[in-house]
Parts: sequence; C-alpha cells; structure tokens
Amino acid sequence: MITDLSPDIREIVIGKRIPTRPLKLYPLSVGDQLKMTDIIAEMVAEILAMSADQDDKALILTLFPIVAENIKQVLKYVIDEEEDIDEVLNMITNVQLEALAEAILDVNYAMFSKNGKGLFKKIQKKLLSLMQSSPKLSQEQVTESLISSSQVKEEE
Repeated sequence: MITDLSPDIREIVIGKRIPTRPLKLYPLSVGDQLKMTDIIAEMVAEILAMSADQDDKALILTLFPIVAENIKQVLKYVIDEEEDIDEVLNMITNVQLEALAEAILDVNYAMFSKNGKGLFKKIQKKLLSLMQSSPKLSQEQVTESLISSSQVKEEE
C-alpha cells in the first residue's frame, strides 16, 4: 500500500488540445513562500496603481505585461524542475491558469490564514487567562511568561 506523504501536492490538467496532460503543483517551502509573497505584493501594488476608470481593453493591456513578467517566476516555485516552463505556458489556457492560481493560493495561503487565526486565538486566550489570574501582572511579565511556557513545551 502506497500512502501519499504530501496531500498538498495538487494536479491540474493542462492543454488546449487533446491529448491534455497532468501538471503537478507542489506546495511552497516557507522560504519560497516569502519570495513569492514579495512577487505577489509587487504585482498587486502595480495593479492598484492603475486607474480604476480604465475600460476593460485598457485594463487587460495593462495587466497582461504584469502577469507575463512574473508568471515564469511563480511557476518555477511550484512545478517540477524538469518541466519546461515555456512548454507549460504554450499548453496552458486562461481557465487552467486560473485553476493553477487557485490551487497555489489554497495550498499555500488559505491554510496558513486559517491556522494563523487559530494560533492567534490560542495566544489571546492564554494572555487573557494570565491577566485575569493576576491583575497585578504587567504586560512585560505576561509576555515573559508566555515565552517561557512555550520554551518548556518545545523542550518536552
């Protein structure tokens, strides 16, 4: 029995004609995620800098170079190193590119957001508990207590 060790590996089907083929998408490492977040932030900043009153044609003509400039960088982080990025771009359709973007966001950012909120709630609950148990504690003492209790858990 073979077990999938990485459920975050996704597969989309690409191709504008038959035969289509599968393309594996891998999750980002934390380091790659930080790099890719910078790329995405730059793209969003450029898009937001555009005039909101542009017509659709002008908007597409402005967006296309931004996407084209960055798509190869994004792909190199999420597909097999053996894949020819230019070949992938020649095969993939706009609908498939949208599916690829959604998969990247779901695997690498949506779960982090969900888990991050849970972690924040745990920290918040711990802080409230510490402050309620001893109203005389300063914020610095609460922070020190949180740090030392997390260090103890890591050592266990």
